[in-house]
Amino acid sequence: MMNYLCALMWPYVSSYWVSAVYLFSMRNRTKQTAMKRLLQEVQWFAESMFDERIIEFYESCSLDTLKNALSSFKVR
Repeated sequence: MMNYLCALMWPYVSSYWVSAVYLFSMRNRTKQTAMKRLLQEVQWFAESMFDERIIEFYESCSLDTLKNALSSFKVR
């Protein structure tokens, strides 16, 4: 049962982690990026991490989960 629950939740945790790492890496940028372009960049970053086997689930690269992660990190 625990393995099943972990398999359901871990892609969401990974997508939030990927988003946080990417946003942390671009903290020194001075130019602003549109949300659509930012989503594409974060998705590319997540797919490259999946290809390098840093993250385990391909569902972590989904635009919907990445969009939710970025919106939760958004400064209001």
